[in-house]
Amino acid sequence: MALTDPFLSSEGESTRRGGARHSLANIKTLLEHHAEVRGLVFSAWTIKSEQQKVELFIQDHPVYRLTVMNDDQNTLRIQLFRLTEQSESFVLNFCPHIEVETIHETPLTPSVWIAMGCLPGAVSEMWHGNDAFDHPGFQALLTSRVPRQWQKSDINNYLAALLISLLQDYSVEDALLLAHASSVSRETWPIHCHDFPDLLCFEPATKKPVLNNNSKDYPPWPEVDREQLRFYPVLPNVEWVKKLSSAGAKTLQLRNKGNRDAHYINEIRLAIELGHQQGLQLFINDDWQLAIELGAYGVHLGQQDLQTADLTAINQANLRLGISTHGYFEILNAMRIQPSYLALGHVFATTTKVMPSKPQGLQRLKELKSFVAQCCPTMPTVAIGGIDLTNAEQIIETGVSSIAVVRAVTEADDLDGVMAEFNQIMVNSKWGDNAER
Repeated sequence: MALTDPFLSSEGESTRRGGARHSLANIKTLLEHHAEVRGLVFSAWTIKSEQQKVELFIQDHPVYRLTVMNDDQNTLRIQLFRLTEQSESFVLNFCPHIEVETIHETPLTPSVWIAMGCLPGAVSEMWHGNDAFDHPGFQALLTSRVPRQWQKSDINNYLAALLISLLQDYSVEDALLLAHASSVSRETWPIHCHDFPDLLCFEPATKKPVLNNNSKDYPPWPEVDREQLRFYPVLPNVEWVKKLSSAGAKTLQLRNKGNRDAHYINEIRLAIELGHQQGLQLFINDDWQLAIELGAYGVHLGQQDLQTADLTAINQANLRLGISTHGYFEILNAMRIQPSYLALGHVFATTTKVMPSKPQGLQRLKELKSFVAQCCPTMPTVAIGGIDLTNAEQIIETGVSSIAVVRAVTEADDLDGVMAEFNQIMVNSKWGDNAER
């Protein structure tokens, strides 16, 4: 991935909308010729590594390479980037100011284009994204929570934090957020909510940006019962809803991916009726129209669904709302709506659905749970993805409100035995969110 930065290269200068744009052949060139950025990259990695209790070794010849020794004494070598001559695929354009209308008229190219500049009293960013993003074909407008103006001296810090975040397998969206937040937090790895920018707009790039779209325009969403939320099976059909409710589960999600025919509709109707009869917190996955029509307890939506679902109708129907997230950017996007709960995933590798993101792991899960708690201390969090009896207690120790399970129950040889073990874990565990209620 090539990067373009307007102040770090001395060749290929061109003027674009008031800001300079330069091309760098690759990251190695940048690091060799800009000692300050190189030092910032290493120091940023050190700061992050110290938080994860790892030791840092640096090998800088013949290519810049970061070598990390983890707690298990396994060596992990990470090259900054492949040293290949690639066409420009990632553009950072630092501008004196951002003109939303002008930016919107810019035709999308195969590159990701990031404009950075100032709105009154705040550093702001405008993103246009294609395939390099987890959310291709979208635009976003962000502005810092802390009143400040962008300085030319901030650029090296921003770029260093961006590189480190990409090296740590954060998505491009999350890496950009962390780079912005690092410019606010200074000398520390950003962990505080106020270090991160506000997400003012997140829409398909074909639309003109509407500021504050979906932003806190709804009455409070109905709350879930946290005690009943602790154990959260996600199930493929109504028969499994019957089995798990009989086994004592009080919160369930029906994720039926069949065709929307008469059988499908009847399955959801029967599940909702069963939920009402037994006092279940039953969420319907994705199909918010049918959930409203049949009077479901709640609906669970993915990030893409937020672009098309009628959130006002869901809210007016008094349904609880759960939203899937896979990192900082999606958390900020979901928090604009303030749903009934947030799902954080996927923690471990899963085969139940195709996931565009990489597994978070326990450390990243803990990091994201802490971030949610700072943004909204009362927001319940549900961990999902590859959770079973072997790792459930470790997941709970990260402080989440709930664990969602799929294959751990649907592929169990002894469902009663598995449920008994999960119930014991639920009873014996110290849930980290008790103090937040």
